[in-house]
Amino acid sequence: MSQAPDYDWFQRHFLSDFYAKEFEQIAGFDQSPGVSSLDQSVAIAKGMLNTSDPRFMGWWPMFKSLTDNWKPDYLSSEPGIVGSNARNDFLAGKTAIFYDGSWLPENAKDAKVSFELGSFNFPVLAQADSPYTTGTDVSGAVGGPNAAFQFAVATKQANASMKEAGKQAAVIDWLQFVGTPKNVERIVNEHGTFVPTWPDTKPAESMAELANQASNELKALGVGGSSPNLNKNMQRIFGLYLSGNIDIAKATADVKKRAGRGDQGIPIEKQRRSRKILRRREAARKRGRRFAALPFFHPPKP
Repeated sequence: MSQAPDYDWFQRHFLSDFYAKEFEQIAGFDQSPGVSSLDQSVAIAKGMLNTSDPRFMGWWPMFKSLTDNWKPDYLSSEPGIVGSNARNDFLAGKTAIFYDGSWLPENAKDAKVSFELGSFNFPVLAQADSPYTTGTDVSGAVGGPNAAFQFAVATKQANASMKEAGKQAAVIDWLQFVGTPKNVERIVNEHGTFVPTWPDTKPAESMAELANQASNELKALGVGGSSPNLNKNMQRIFGLYLSGNIDIAKATADVKKRAGRGDQGIPIEKQRRSRKILRRREAARKRGRRFAALPFFHPPKP
């Protein structure tokens, strides 16, 4: 197997499984849907998503036993740099398995591969694999409901032409038109790198198998959003451990230094003050923002 061990991707599979029973609790710290940077920060401070909980790094040794069979040169390198090399190894037939996204079939088509291409989901773990598993299907933990297709409608402050009478309504009407199932299916399938998930849409033939494996839920957990450099630091430590340059004890100590504030955490009152500050900042940002985001898959008019 030739692979770039992207910590941001793989952590979501394991942490979403190991912490499945606490997902709603973690996602609810900021009293908003989904897992935000604030949710991550509070979970770290409470000793959940940090090294004081054995689940947090409990998957690293198991994952290392898998990566011991990977190409050594890729283990401690930046995934963004070696990812293309690893993909090319697979497309050239040098490796049998490659972990990638829904764009791979189109890549294989462009590369004119001579072998049959198949796919399978990230496996559901058993107790024999890890004592921390909850047996949750986390194959959909890496991904997003809107894929890469989103549009934004400029405000009047950002685009003076939006002051024209009826223009905003016309723009939204057009987005509703391209967001109908028929057009979503055509546009997404012509692009060839994602699976249309809108009701009453069908994927391209090359994506049919992937579409059948799609998860119905997206309950993903991870760390990285709680500070600007955390993902970068976690990737560095992860790579050093997988490549054998440091052992699990050293990796744990380094992660504790980078991904937490000690086992004592942050006082609850300070967490509350932080939440209030963040809410005020978010409210101020929304009042002064220059763009109003609008999802691409906007429900069509009845």
